[in-house]
Amino acid sequence: MLVFTDTHLVLAWPERGEEALAWDDIDQIALRTSDGRSSMDGMHIYVIGGRQRLVVPSGMAGGRDLLALIETLETRDVTALDAARAATGDGWYVVWRRNSC
Repeated sequence: MLVFTDTHLVLAWPERGEEALAWDDIDQIALRTSDGRSSMDGMHIYVIGGRQRLVVPSGMAGGRDLLALIETLETRDVTALDAARAATGDGWYVVWRRNSC
């Protein structure tokens, strides 16, 4: 399950415990599409901060909420989001990067 807190994005795994990444540490968010999957439901979400990476598998509880949040980010890459939505094969789409300025 994916959990949003005020300070962190948390992946809670029944077998492995929790993985967390602070919102302030997130550098980029990417979508990975898979061959034969042509909708947002078939995508994995990669949340990357420095050397840490959270991978939200398609269908994970809370994943749709994260996609909805990405859609609201002012600095999202709309072209990359549209390309990921239209993809029917394997692909990697960086849909948000932290502004380095």
